[in-house]
Amino acid sequence: MSFKVRDAREEDFSNGFLESLSRLRPVDDVTPQEAVAAWRKIIKNPLHRLLVGVIGQQVVAVCTVFLEPKIIHHCGIAGHIEDVATHNDHRGNGYGKHLVRYAIKWAREQGAYKVILDCDKDMIPYYASMGFDLYGHAMKYDFSKVH
Repeated sequence: MSFKVRDAREEDFSNGFLESLSRLRPVDDVTPQEAVAAWRKIIKNPLHRLLVGVIGQQVVAVCTVFLEPKIIHHCGIAGHIEDVATHNDHRGNGYGKHLVRYAIKWAREQGAYKVILDCDKDMIPYYASMGFDLYGHAMKYDFSKVH
């Protein structure tokens, strides 16, 4: 069977989506039903896509891409890529890169002037191999640390 990229479907959350996503952060506390509820919110926004890479019906890779309409850059659009992960059993086959390239292409087709993402330091060479440049510094305000 061949690898295919498509938008996530409800059944994907019982067919490898959560296992693939757990490569980034543990999702043991998320049930397929909870994931489906979150997915239903996501798909209401046409500027937000949850992509999956599948072999047959099995999800082997995941990626989120969304568009941010801006006022700067002549009211341009910035693309954002998040949560790229490949199932442990399928790493090293290029599936994550395939999803990222698909997300970049979609953002460009929608008129994005750039696509940005955050990654851990050890992933910089991975994304650089797809044309991303190191730019700026990421910061976060973590509500779990606020008392």
